[in-house]
Amino acid sequence: MRWVKEGQRNWGLMDYKDRTRDFLPYKPEAKGAQFSYLRSDKLNYLDILVVLDSQGTLFFWAFGSFLLGSLDSFQLMKPKLPPGISSISIQSVDLCSSLQRLMLITHLQTDQSPHSTVLASVNTSIFVTRGREICTMAWQFLSVKELLERTVLAIDQVKAQWNKANDFFSKIVNNFEKTLGEGGSKSSIPESLLTILVSGMVDPTLENWFVNVLKVQGLKEFQRVMDSALEGMRDLTADHLQPLAELLCFKLTELVSYSKCKEQFGALGLSTEELVGMESLSSSLLITIEKLLITTLSERTQFSHLFSWLTKVQCGIFGDVSSHTNSNFDVLLIAKLIDTHFSSNSTLPLTPFFENKPSGQLNTKFEDLYFFKTSGQCLVEMAKGLEKALERVLKGMQGEMAKLFSVEGAISVCSGIDMDRPICESFKFHFDAKDSQNKPIQTIGFKCTDGDTSILYLVSAERQGSGSGKLQAKVCAVPVPGNREFVDYCFYKGDSLLLLYKTASADCLIN
Repeated sequence: MRWVKEGQRNWGLMDYKDRTRDFLPYKPEAKGAQFSYLRSDKLNYLDILVVLDSQGTLFFWAFGSFLLGSLDSFQLMKPKLPPGISSISIQSVDLCSSLQRLMLITHLQTDQSPHSTVLASVNTSIFVTRGREICTMAWQFLSVKELLERTVLAIDQVKAQWNKANDFFSKIVNNFEKTLGEGGSKSSIPESLLTILVSGMVDPTLENWFVNVLKVQGLKEFQRVMDSALEGMRDLTADHLQPLAELLCFKLTELVSYSKCKEQFGALGLSTEELVGMESLSSSLLITIEKLLITTLSERTQFSHLFSWLTKVQCGIFGDVSSHTNSNFDVLLIAKLIDTHFSSNSTLPLTPFFENKPSGQLNTKFEDLYFFKTSGQCLVEMAKGLEKALERVLKGMQGEMAKLFSVEGAISVCSGIDMDRPICESFKFHFDAKDSQNKPIQTIGFKCTDGDTSILYLVSAERQGSGSGKLQAKVCAVPVPGNREFVDYCFYKGDSLLLLYKTASADCLIN
């Protein structure tokens, strides 16, 4: 247990902001209500507020980096308290190091005894369980958000390769069209190339373009750029984009399944439809990327056939009779490639992946693959939505989360411990130990004083029997001079406890 300075609070990679002030519940308007505020950084900076009213009603609230919500109020003390209570106050609230149990010491004044102490123990394992669940969800969100960012980056890299190829291709085609126009040819590029394919006759303007504009090196450069760009697209898609999409789909499916299991959609600040929609979109992403990969591989193969035929045409124009002249080409395939690649829009069949869909229908078989500016944009918006949802989780969903707590029957109360002296000091220390029978023990210390004499009480609580909710309290009283200040404690040889006290002249140990 220790107090945490503001600058030391952090969670994961995010700067911690103390939001507890925003989420503190309203104080119950109960006569004589007492408040005790406990802080612990054992569970992502956990804060616990304990409120006890004059009627013995005990309230718990827990909050921190993730708002855990408010525990239900319990009639904790009332059935166990002696009659004739004039006042009741909280002396000590402490949380064991495992966060499984909270110890509470209250001071009572009754008609029969002016100084009576009641020890209570609350099973707080819900703090650990709930905290882990919320942290799991938050880390899932962070993982999904990171994967989304990496996926969008991979998409941008693939698109950059495509733009490189498409820009070069458009430059060649535009140059081709300009040459035909200046030469007075009335034929389009597809018509001129199909004429060569069918009859072997070369338009003079087309021949001039091959000889003086494109040249041999130009065709080789054309082939090199297109092959390199398409290979780069294939590698990026197969090695980066596709694995990222698969992992993203898996994480989203895992997140949705976990949320369904824990019924925590509301706690995440999301609706069932939103999460299921994300899962569906990620599945569509997988299918689309698979189609993109197949289309890219097909496009590279088709360009290989097309360049082989163009090389043959160029060799024929230059009068270079080579092996290309005797090559057997699929005339129908080449005709299809000419019609597909050299259309008037000067773009490639992969274009529907990357450009905005026109108002009319696309005249290619790739219409169903339109993705990057529609579903792709949805992914970007999805990433932003997840980021906002994560922020909502970090801020806390108090109302929804509070409903998830159910710890009835977890609170047990020890019988009252009568003392003749009022408690003047409660030491904020606790430690977990095991007795000779290996039973867990939790101890809280406090000091009572009367004049110059003080008694240090060590109150230990242990459960009776395995799984029992009943507590057995043991009290050890150690007389100490009243002017000594408690400093620290430590274990020594098992059950022996060394207490360090400070006096005006020297430090001393009490065993």
